[in-house]
Amino acid sequence: MKIDLFDNDNPNAIGEWLRKKCFKEEYGCYSCFELTEDFKPIKDKEIKRKLAFGFMDFMPPDEDPQIFDEEIQEMVDGGFYYTNGELYVCWFWDGDGTLIFQETGGAKRGVINDDCKKDHRWNWL
Repeated sequence: MKIDLFDNDNPNAIGEWLRKKCFKEEYGCYSCFELTEDFKPIKDKEIKRKLAFGFMDFMPPDEDPQIFDEEIQEMVDGGFYYTNGELYVCWFWDGDGTLIFQETGGAKRGVINDDCKKDHRWNWL
């Protein structure tokens, strides 16, 4: 039986449930950075670039397209990107940690927490 995790109106509940299921230890992406064995690093730079746009949700792009591209590239190079085939998990540090869980394929719904040390900052992507 397959359950649609994103068929829920509470992004905090979804984000925290995914955090517990995806990381090996309590409070992943803040106190633990080790994902379960199902997750493998994403090597494809184009996928990383598309996922990095999720980080821009909380960082408005600069007027200058070149600066915007440089910011995205910084997030691609400095971020951490993983998948288990059904879910993407990525995080980026800019003083606070930003954590994203996003479905692969079709609908691609996801949640983002722009301060991953907190359990109540989840929003829909």
